[in-house]
Amino acid sequence: MDAAWLNEQLKRRYDVAVLVFLAIFAFINRDFLRGDALVPYDAHEFYLPAFTLVGDFARAGRFLLWNPFLNGGIPDFVEPQSGALSPFVIAFGLLGGGTELAFRFYFSFIWLLSGLGMLLLGRRLRAPAWGALVVAIGFSFSGFHLGHAEHVSFIHSIGLLPFTLWAIDRAIERRSPLCAAQAGALWGLSLLGGYPAIMLNNGAFCVLWAIARGVIFPPRNLDDRSDTWRCRIVATATMLAIMVGVGLVIMSPILIGMRIDAAGVTGRVAALPRKIALGENTLGPLAVTTIFSPYFARLPPATLWPGTDYSSVSLYCGGGLLVLAIFGLAARPRSGARWSLFGVALFAVLLAVGEALPVRGWLYDYLPPTRFFRHSALYRGYAIVALAVLALVGSRSLASLRRSDARFLFAAAGTAVLAYWAWDEVTSRAFDGEVAYGLWHAKVVWGGLIAIGWWLFKVEHPARQPLAALVLVGLSAWDAHGTSLIDIMHVTRNPEPLATWRRLTRLHVTDLDLTRRGFDRLHVGSADLGVGISNRNVVVKKPVLLGHVALKNSMHERWATQSILTAAATGADRIWFAADAVQAPPSEPLFLRFVQRTLELGNLPLVVHAGESMATAPSHPPGEIPGMTAMASARATQRLPHKLLRYTPSELSLEVTAPEPGWVLITERWAPGWQVRVNGQAVENRAGDFIFRAVRVDKGPSRIDMEYHPLTFPGLLILAWGTLAAVAAASALRRHPRWPEWSAWTRAHLSRLRGKLRPPRA
Repeated sequence: MDAAWLNEQLKRRYDVAVLVFLAIFAFINRDFLRGDALVPYDAHEFYLPAFTLVGDFARAGRFLLWNPFLNGGIPDFVEPQSGALSPFVIAFGLLGGGTELAFRFYFSFIWLLSGLGMLLLGRRLRAPAWGALVVAIGFSFSGFHLGHAEHVSFIHSIGLLPFTLWAIDRAIERRSPLCAAQAGALWGLSLLGGYPAIMLNNGAFCVLWAIARGVIFPPRNLDDRSDTWRCRIVATATMLAIMVGVGLVIMSPILIGMRIDAAGVTGRVAALPRKIALGENTLGPLAVTTIFSPYFARLPPATLWPGTDYSSVSLYCGGGLLVLAIFGLAARPRSGARWSLFGVALFAVLLAVGEALPVRGWLYDYLPPTRFFRHSALYRGYAIVALAVLALVGSRSLASLRRSDARFLFAAAGTAVLAYWAWDEVTSRAFDGEVAYGLWHAKVVWGGLIAIGWWLFKVEHPARQPLAALVLVGLSAWDAHGTSLIDIMHVTRNPEPLATWRRLTRLHVTDLDLTRRGFDRLHVGSADLGVGISNRNVVVKKPVLLGHVALKNSMHERWATQSILTAAATGADRIWFAADAVQAPPSEPLFLRFVQRTLELGNLPLVVHAGESMATAPSHPPGEIPGMTAMASARATQRLPHKLLRYTPSELSLEVTAPEPGWVLITERWAPGWQVRVNGQAVENRAGDFIFRAVRVDKGPSRIDMEYHPLTFPGLLILAWGTLAAVAAASALRRHPRWPEWSAWTRAHLSRLRGKLRPPRA
């Protein structure tokens, strides 16, 4: 075997690296891919039902706008985690239908994005193919990915970050508006189907990257232009402005839709209290030791890190990736760029520990968008990303060695010593009976890395580097496989949930028309759907009053836990009539008085709210709460017989006969986008009893028609998807042989246009 040839192949053959990564990914996830395992918890209780519904809507040629099957109805299209407006989710749902098999393909696709993005970024940073492969394996099977496998939207958003970094890096180096637009498109996609907090953090990471690469540590070709600091700042700011502008346009259906079409439906549009934003699900300080072993994440949290959920505790990103990152610092100890990456990783960890340190509090106080997001432990994902980039440049330094160098050996040995110390520290506090396998995994990983370092240092042989690279790739693959076996959140092979979902697949209902099935609604499910709150009812199209949703509403949640209130909003006869109603804006004190009055009467009174009052916080003088006096004498409602004419996700038509002029309370959730007609005449869209719909009718028979037309749809979706299509089309045309000619023609005409618009000089 020719050593020079092998070394060259290992550096340049990224196509082979992609194939190897796909093979490793398929082998580790073989049980999941063939249907013998499933990702537990939220993945199959929240994300799979949401995917099922989006797929059913796509097959019916419609977008999921209103979801009548959960929480009495919610505007699911503004909730990014449902994927209702994601091209990825809709494409897989359209091709495979709303089936579990299609969901498996979608889940595997978004997970693969993380590794493929790291390979692409590695090529961009001129890392050897073997180094990028080690990093891709470690990143894809890191503690963040395995821990949050159940949180599909997290994987979706973090998986697009390497692609976004690749695009903004090209934009900075080439000063290309098209590349900046590509970065914006990728950033925007990280929200459509993703998680808002991770989208925001992705943007912050890209801004830091652009400033570092464009201003502080510019690429060599920018130095050759002898650009001034001012030119660099202007060019970088321009590229970032394009990226942010394009990204915000693509996100607009969610960002604006949440403010407009979910106003009065959910409290999620408000900032979180400081205590919740800083203190909920933080990374326990001792959990930083999980960077040395995936086994630590499965130890009892009550003793080690009581405030951290199992899914959020692990920092492990593979021994090979960590040692390459440390070697990257040791290889060039005076490199400001590399130490900046390490600083970002350290800063992310300081944020992840939440209220244990003041850093997260500073972010809450001085960066208002971060007040909307909880789970400080999420920031650990960006520590792993920064270490992964540092490992890419570290592998580049290792590949360029021309003689024996002890620094990789020292990096491996030093990290192994820290890992041993962490093992002794953690296991002495919380012993687990299955410690043997975790210890064996640690010995193989850290012992193997020390052996590779010794080989590189001691053996004078032409093929020492390429052979060591091959061994490092193999060790990283074995490490990832062992990590997936040690991890407890990745997949479950428990036959009971597998049998449940196979049965639900057989019972899957694709028909979205509920008219023939009637107006019946369950509370939280039934025996055939499983015990407790879950969204399995979506698969069989049975509406429930209380499901697992992100668009939470405190009044709805309390409604669904009061038996007398729950009985009024479930079953088939849930239309109510009152001759008189209390008319007042919704408020917390009034709701509490409403519950008290309901208990006094043994049935619901009726409170009617104007639509505009639902979206605004109530304001009133101290001690004067509108409606409180009238509530004391409010009369109970009575059931009103009805004839259901049409009941679909976006339409509701029924006939009622009122005994006298009054109000009809329809226990379907209110939202701003509902348009109401009574006997063909448009009437005001009013809310009733804080969360439902109220309609004024005359004595005698009346036909009530309701249609859902969101205020932001389809305009913002056309704008967002049109921008995506324009960026994709321009990217495709960029490869056309005549692109330089078209580009020159465009620049010439724009120059002429500017000349015509510019006023003549005096």
